[in-house]
Amino acid sequence: MDKETDMELPIKRKPGRPRKPGGPFKRLSISMPTDVKGGLDYAAALTGMGTSDLVTACVRIGLRQAILDAMQTKIESLGARGSPLTAADILRVYGLPEDLFG
Repeated sequence: MDKETDMELPIKRKPGRPRKPGGPFKRLSISMPTDVKGGLDYAAALTGMGTSDLVTACVRIGLRQAILDAMQTKIESLGARGSPLTAADILRVYGLPEDLFG
């Protein structure tokens, strides 16, 4: 290769330079109103949990609820189309308890 060709290739990072830090345990900065932050601090003090643990728990709960809502919508749309599948059938396929939706 000549110098002209070398200049056209994109450089991903400088040789010898380490990769950017991060990974599965990368810190995440979340902006929130002061009243929400105060409530989070209060809940952390009451439960003895760290604020990051509480935020993680809230995200998990929110994600589970979003999945349940999406499944409920899918079950209702299948029922509206006259699908022979019942909600119990769908829950059984995913290994979920049949009383999941009450």
